[in-house]
Amino acid sequence: MRELTEHSLTALSGTLSHYRVRRGCVERYFGAKVKFTEIADLCRLNRHTVSTHNQAIVKMLKGLERRAWEAFDAAVDGRGMLLPEGAIA
Repeated sequence: MRELTEHSLTALSGTLSHYRVRRGCVERYFGAKVKFTEIADLCRLNRHTVSTHNQAIVKMLKGLERRAWEAFDAAVDGRGMLLPEGAIA
């Protein structure tokens, strides 16, 4: 979580960002039941600010996840571990 929270700074370049906001948004992405209002109250920010940061962080995490799956698929395919498309196992 810590690494992704730190990496989320790239999604918010050019803005001031509170660590706890980033951490809460990353935790939400992975299923934690955290409300924007809870994060906002903890950090003394407007919930709309937290929501805006969350949108940017989610976009960044989805891109990171997509690239990870693409790298995984390429590695598995490169080792001949995938059946050709349309093949029956």
